[in-house]
Amino acid sequence: MSGGRLSDDTGTDRKGDGKTSPIAMTLKAAKLLEKAAVGLVESLGNIGDPHEKPFQVLGATQGALTSLKQLGELWGALGSANEWLKPLDAEARAVAERSRVIFAGELAEALEPLGLRLQGRLPTLEVGPFTVELVESDKPEVRLHYGPKVELLETVPVDPALVLKAVQRARELIEPGPLNDEAFLAELHTAWRTAMARRSFGPSEKVPIADVYAELVFGRQSAAFRAAPQRSGFTLVPRVAFAHDLGRLRHHVWQGKELVLTVATRDQTKKAADHLWVAGTHYAYLGFRENERG
Repeated sequence: MSGGRLSDDTGTDRKGDGKTSPIAMTLKAAKLLEKAAVGLVESLGNIGDPHEKPFQVLGATQGALTSLKQLGELWGALGSANEWLKPLDAEARAVAERSRVIFAGELAEALEPLGLRLQGRLPTLEVGPFTVELVESDKPEVRLHYGPKVELLETVPVDPALVLKAVQRARELIEPGPLNDEAFLAELHTAWRTAMARRSFGPSEKVPIADVYAELVFGRQSAAFRAAPQRSGFTLVPRVAFAHDLGRLRHHVWQGKELVLTVATRDQTKKAADHLWVAGTHYAYLGFRENERG
């Protein structure tokens, strides 16, 4: 392993012996085995009544017997593949595990100066509100999610330096600056009232949190965009940023109105549009009510 990347090198070149290498010999035997099996199927398909077509049946039986003999010999040759496949499997597992440990250690070290702590066990690690998922395949990669795989943010190669940059970009996406509780609550209240009016909800009815989010996004657009909507003038408000802001609110009362989030049912969590993950809980509705505590 070099530079934190997962290694594909098991330390042994089993393909370097040309035609006599175990891999080449096993591959050749497997191909011959396949050919012999096809020949057996064809021969068996030609076997009929020996009293009606004795010569055809004789040719078919001889072909089948030859194929069976070849299959027996080749199967024995393939059986010896266990002698080198099992040690190779164990060696690859050991190298892969060592690579995982090194990767996790280097990533934890890279995150430390940012005040971020890496937790969990590979292939799934947690860092702040994000999940770092190591996907092991022919081309290993790291997937960075918001929350417990709630929303995929980015996919990068298995390199601690690149994962660090992805985490930094994700932090800037969800938390571009400090949150003004008062201003954000005022925004939420306006978006909630607009969503109620648009959808003819009563003042005490629950409003889907996705509807409030949509109104908040629209409310943040410029007057020029509202007059003549163009993609270039659209102000992006990512769902994850909206959810994160809800989660980092320190106060939930605005002008005597208390912000209330309603937990989503199991069915509502099946569709992303029906709920929002906020600080560990899935919510389906957002609303305000009179603050009884004054």
